[in-house]
Amino acid sequence: MMTIRPAGLYGRRNALLLLSTILAGGGLGSAAQAQEAAQPSTDIVVTGSRLVRTDLTAPSPISVMGSEDVKLSGNVTLEKTLNEMPQLASGNTSTVNNGGGSGVLTANLRGLGNTRTLVLVNGRRFIPADSNGNVDLASIPDALIKRVEIITGGASAVYGSDAIAGAVNFILDDKFEGVEASAQYGISDRGDAESKKLDLTFGTSTADGRGNITLSGSWTRQSSITQNDRGFSRTPLGEVNGQLVYSGSGSIPGTRVPLSAAQRAALTGVNLTPGGSCTSVTGIRFGENGTVLPYCQPEDTYNYAPYNLLQRPLDRFNVAANAHYEVADKITAYAEAYFVNAKNDMILAPDSFTPLTPGAASSTLLIPNYASNPVLPESLRQFFTNNAAIFDTNGDGTAEIVGGGRRADELGTRNYRYERQSYQITTGLRGDVSLLGSDWKWDAFYQYMRNRTDTRNEGLISQTRLSMGLDAVIDSSGNVVCRNQSLGCVPVSILGLNSISPEAGAFLTPVRESHDIFTRQVAGASIAGTLFELPAGPVSVALGAE
Repeated sequence: MMTIRPAGLYGRRNALLLLSTILAGGGLGSAAQAQEAAQPSTDIVVTGSRLVRTDLTAPSPISVMGSEDVKLSGNVTLEKTLNEMPQLASGNTSTVNNGGGSGVLTANLRGLGNTRTLVLVNGRRFIPADSNGNVDLASIPDALIKRVEIITGGASAVYGSDAIAGAVNFILDDKFEGVEASAQYGISDRGDAESKKLDLTFGTSTADGRGNITLSGSWTRQSSITQNDRGFSRTPLGEVNGQLVYSGSGSIPGTRVPLSAAQRAALTGVNLTPGGSCTSVTGIRFGENGTVLPYCQPEDTYNYAPYNLLQRPLDRFNVAANAHYEVADKITAYAEAYFVNAKNDMILAPDSFTPLTPGAASSTLLIPNYASNPVLPESLRQFFTNNAAIFDTNGDGTAEIVGGGRRADELGTRNYRYERQSYQITTGLRGDVSLLGSDWKWDAFYQYMRNRTDTRNEGLISQTRLSMGLDAVIDSSGNVVCRNQSLGCVPVSILGLNSISPEAGAFLTPVRESHDIFTRQVAGASIAGTLFELPAGPVSVALGAE
């Protein structure tokens, strides 16, 4: 017996429907369809009901969200509404910045991860938004949503391993008639975080009533706000002994170098007495002109929060069309088409990195010829010379800085820009056929999906170029130049506040662009019906291939 649990978001009375049909049978896994039955009170086909294993005939609850829940939510992105359901954990959303990636808004059932949650539209797979095959919920035309069915039990046996956590099936309205337009505007009580959304839907049925065509278009724009715009997010916090305390980053302007107590005691020519409040000295840092100073934890950590976005900007345009026509008695041809163009940005605090030299030991930065390296001020050359026992243990003239932390604040924020363009075409035939004294439903379809994501990243340090810039010499004209002058190398030192010049910064942070294309073709066919009747009810079977 299968239980359907409608779950509204606005206090609507829940109804409980029991589906008494016993389902049994076998065959290849296929994408199950959730359709609106002609008699909804007695004949209901639900997501995940095309069972192929006997262990899944146990009760399997399905939560149903209606179209009113979506329309009345006031959200401009669908994942915010969906994440109000208790089965879903908040994963990447339209307001997540750190870890938000390219802005793909995903479903995450039971907190098991978005790659284990299958998203379907009309019972079939939908446009992938990245190379992992994740569906961007913002690509689904919410103006056409009739209902959303969420199943968390036994879905992987029906759909495969990508539905281990369950499946979310969006059922779209394919019988819309008339014209519907809506406009939405939102703003916070602070006068920021502005959002706008426009929807236009048109549908008409054929004169003979055998078919329908529906078109829907949507435009959405969302403005950004930073964490500095809200008091609760301006400062990073951590828990210590049950208390929330300031918890900044150990990657700081000027560079931090961690040292053990023995190493700190062995330093020469350095005064490690803090000039102010200091909870604990755990290493050294480099100040103006490379001056060596004590590093105090947590007083000298870096507050990265104000730069990050609390709400990401978004521009999205999508178009959807679906049509069907009964070409013959009990045979219907159908087609669906979707197009999405989405742009969004992500901004993070200036680049945070552990300086290292490619090919060196883990987390180790090599400074060649430290005793005479012209990119270092004289005070730093003398510092490394005086403390060679710590930084040049093998005496080869190259200093080693292990586990350092640098914040490239001279270069400004890290900026990520994404543009994604996706489209999908689905076509198929479905119908009824009489077999074994009963009506069997069959469906055959083909899908083509394509997604292209263009990415542009700015403000990210290249460790290879950093190693080139640190290896400097004086040429015959008395100029400080890179030993390897390829790629337009500019000499640079990261030891000291404001030590990275604009020219060096431009060399260290080349613009990084990528263009990823993901395509998928799916063909599937299925047939389902009743084999025979027993006193307890009909024995049904579903066969399919995809």
